[in-house]
Amino acid sequence: RLNVPTVGATAGRINEEGGSVYLSSQNDLEIGLISAAGCVSVTFNGRLTSGSGAMTAQGTQVVNIVSGEGANLTASRGIGTQTAPIGLDSLGTVVTSSSGSTYLNSSGRVLKIFGTTSGSYGIVAAGSVSGGASGKTDLASNNLTISANGSIGSEADPLQIYVPGAVSGEAKAGESHIQNSYTEPTRLVGGGGGGEIEIMIGLTAGPHGTISPSDGTFSKGDSVTFIFTPDEGYDVADVLVDGQSVGAVESYTFQNLSKSHTLEVIFRVHLIDGFQDLNHSAWYRELVERILQKSLFYGAAGATFSPSGTMTRAMFAVVLGRLVGIDPTASFAADFRDVSADAWYAGYVTWVAENGIVFGHADGTFGVSDSITREQIVTLLYRYALHAGLTAEIDETQGLAGYSDWEQISAYARPAMQWAVETGLLQGNGGRLMPTDKATRIRVAVIFGRFCVQFSL
Repeated sequence: RLNVPTVGATAGRINEEGGSVYLSSQNDLEIGLISAAGCVSVTFNGRLTSGSGAMTAQGTQVVNIVSGEGANLTASRGIGTQTAPIGLDSLGTVVTSSSGSTYLNSSGRVLKIFGTTSGSYGIVAAGSVSGGASGKTDLASNNLTISANGSIGSEADPLQIYVPGAVSGEAKAGESHIQNSYTEPTRLVGGGGGGEIEIMIGLTAGPHGTISPSDGTFSKGDSVTFIFTPDEGYDVADVLVDGQSVGAVESYTFQNLSKSHTLEVIFRVHLIDGFQDLNHSAWYRELVERILQKSLFYGAAGATFSPSGTMTRAMFAVVLGRLVGIDPTASFAADFRDVSADAWYAGYVTWVAENGIVFGHADGTFGVSDSITREQIVTLLYRYALHAGLTAEIDETQGLAGYSDWEQISAYARPAMQWAVETGLLQGNGGRLMPTDKATRIRVAVIFGRFCVQFSL
């Protein structure tokens, strides 16, 4: 198993004959050729693009990923482009997830696919295309185009999709069997001749969950509560009422119905379940899931989160920058001896320094690898909250005296520690705040999760 951290550049040629390949990137990533006897997994916070890979025997297609056991591609900005799709030759299932559009070109005999995207999904296959979700939705996207030289799905096992937009499935040398679970919202139906008026609520449950009741027909003046039930391993990502978000709620009530409505529920996978070293039923589950869904933290290597790993000053700058949504490539102006312009954290360090949230050391360094303590974490978050106008400055710190180790808190950190206690960011343990303890990744993730809850971020 080969774990390769890649930072916003190019993954040229990687050949792993005896195991799997895992790549992670904080920015855009261009792939040349990755070949593995096992699985190929790429997780990145940017766009995955096709580079100069190998050519097929016919010389007609670029191949970027060759995998003996399948591939897992996760993106935030898109996978491939319509003119330069990602070339695949995989014997196992190809799993994709993207907030942008996804374009794939398969040179294998059969492409087993399981993917979701917020934009368009395009597949060109030299062979056949089949589902990889075992009875569940195989593909979910806004629009879908498939062109296969072989067949698409089968009569016994059609390709299961959830696509509200245009769907095109061309099977050149076989049959196309596609089943779309999306249904158009139903509109208001008026009762003629003075009869009772029926109100129709158009219900749309996305893949991996249900809405109850499932019948959207009611009488004028009715009140009705809908319950949303995710499949195991999923939760509610968002609820849209008449196209407007009402948040990730578990139910929604329409009072005194007088007109038609639409109700759409979007479900999402539990990201925390993908990490082998996290307790999936622990007290921190919901908070850590929240920061994973916001892409504030990524895994340390492969399927590990490294919860006991040390948090450094550079890591803090990156996580806060992701929360704020800054563009780390916009500029690099910070003058620190230990921060090079091409470092993956350089743009984030620039931003926290320029905005007075994290200061450098007297020797001209930022201290990128310096571990950070609990009192330092909350001090930096307190500075950001003041900078963003999320909170007022704290003058009194008497409330800290209720903790047995309050005198260990540094003088500069006491207002921030008081603020952290008042807002619930720190809740103590056995009557202690442990201000000088090193902050681990899981503890910092929890603090950021509480911060997001407290300020509705």
